[in-house]
Order: sequence, then C-alpha cells, then structure tokens
Amino acid sequence: MEKISIIIPVYQVAQYLAACIESCLNQSYQHLEVILVDDGSPDESLRICEHYRQRDSRVRIVCTKNQGISRARNKGIQVASGDYIAFVDSDDTIAPDYLQHLYQSIKQTHSEVAVGSFYRIDDQNVYYFISRRSDLEQAKLERTYTPHEFFQARKHPLINRNFEFLWGKLFKKELFDLVECPTKRVLAEDAYTTWKLYAQARQIVFVNRDEYCYRLHTGSVTGRKDSPSLIALRAHVLKAREEQVAMEAAADLPISSGGQAQDMLTQLILAAAAGDSRERYQVWNAKYLQQVIGRFHRPVSRSDSTN
Repeated sequence: MEKISIIIPVYQVAQYLAACIESCLNQSYQHLEVILVDDGSPDESLRICEHYRQRDSRVRIVCTKNQGISRARNKGIQVASGDYIAFVDSDDTIAPDYLQHLYQSIKQTHSEVAVGSFYRIDDQNVYYFISRRSDLEQAKLERTYTPHEFFQARKHPLINRNFEFLWGKLFKKELFDLVECPTKRVLAEDAYTTWKLYAQARQIVFVNRDEYCYRLHTGSVTGRKDSPSLIALRAHVLKAREEQVAMEAAADLPISSGGQAQDMLTQLILAAAAGDSRERYQVWNAKYLQQVIGRFHRPVSRSDSTN
C-alpha cells in the first residue's frame, strides 16, 4: 500500500492544532505519516505536537527556526517518506474520507494530482460551502484534465476557487523533484507553486467533494482591506501572475487571449480585496494588462479555434 505524507507547518496555532492533527490521524486511509514542522512557534504548539508523537508512531516532528511557511513546507517535503504529498494548514481540518477519495481518484484515473474542493468556517463557526455535487454543471467538472485543459477550466468559478491553494490536494511526490515553495516570498506563496506542479503532471483529476475545512480568521490579511499587508499581497499576486503567464506561454498552455488573463486577475481582486475603490482596482487592472498581457499575449490562431 502506498504511503501519503501529510505536511503541516506549525506556527502559533495552539488553539486549533489538536483538532487539525486528530482529523489527519483519523483518516479512513491509514497508511500515512503526519509531518509536523514546528517553525519556531513561541506558544504551546510544540508541546501539543510532542503529545501526539508519543501517542501515534505515524507522527513525526521537525523543528526549525522561524523562517516562514514556504521553508517549513520545503522541509516537510525533504523528509517525507510517502509516495504522495498532502498539505494541511495547522488551523484547518479534513473529513475522515478526504485522503481516501483523493487517492482513489488518482489511482482510478492514473493521474498525478487530485484537486479537491473545500468549505469555510469562520470564528463564529458559521459554515460557507461552495460545491454542490447535485449540481449538473458542477458534476461535469468532476473528471480528468490534461494540464492544458485544466488551465482552460479556470473559467469556471468552482475550478478557479480551488486552483491555487496547495492544501486541498494530493500530489505525486515526484512532482516536487523540480519544484519547491518560494523562499523569498512573504505572501501569496501558493500562487507561485501550484501551477508549476500542474504543468509537470500528465493528468489532473478534479474531485468535487468539499472535505477540506478552511478556517477564516477575522484578523487575517484579507480581512483588512487597506492594510499595508494587503497592498503587499496584491503586489505578490501580480508578480505571481506574471510568472504564471510567462510559463504558460513557454509551455503552450492556454493564455490565448487578453480577456481570459484579465478575467483571472479580476476574480482574484474582487475576492481578496472587496471594498476597494473603483479607482484603485482600475490602477491594478491596467498595470496587469500592461505588464503581462502585452508581454506574453499569444493570439489565437485559426487552427486553435477549430480544435
């Protein structure tokens, strides 16, 4: 039986950490290891990690000085002994059959990546769901994709919302041989990484099950619309988009029109920066079009349009 390595970066999450670890250890797919990368957390997180290591031999702890989530993830990848990699944020939880469903989908379809869906829970324990398996339109999305097809599928909101996060997915470990999380970034780390993994895969499968619980925090970066952190976030996202479109153009992946690329940025800005002034949005939108579309736009040929 193949092993799955769950990598959990840990930093100042004592309030939520036990629930996160419990949800990972209680998976119906039991052949796994839980790698807890303590990123120099000053609270009781390490003590909680030690508690679970003593209880379950599948728990491993790696301690590092505080260097950020990307370095913590990279360290987890380096020490992982599994055939597959899953990331879980330390304040999130996963449903009991989460790994089983993703793994089964990979094996049944001979894919290298399984992309799941998620729901959100806020500090008041209010749940926000985005997927509906009974929805016929969403049901059509639950299939396999080549990288080219999956990039095209981003035009659907459900695919787009699950596209960039490293969590909520199962990856064949070998995809990380040439890809690591960016250590020079502070924000929007996932946006620099997932599309590189997709581009390396032969096949990707989308599993429309909202079995990953993402916890929203009132004090998060995206909750402070005009903070310096959010302004920096937009700058990082813009840079990530530039790198992504450059890669897509080089690999002949479908950034085939200015409208499609513009739509990607529009959706992200509206989701992460709702409440901004119209003028600020127009500035960011214009900058994106000028710096990215102008440099990497590839007109659709007649042969492309007939395929």
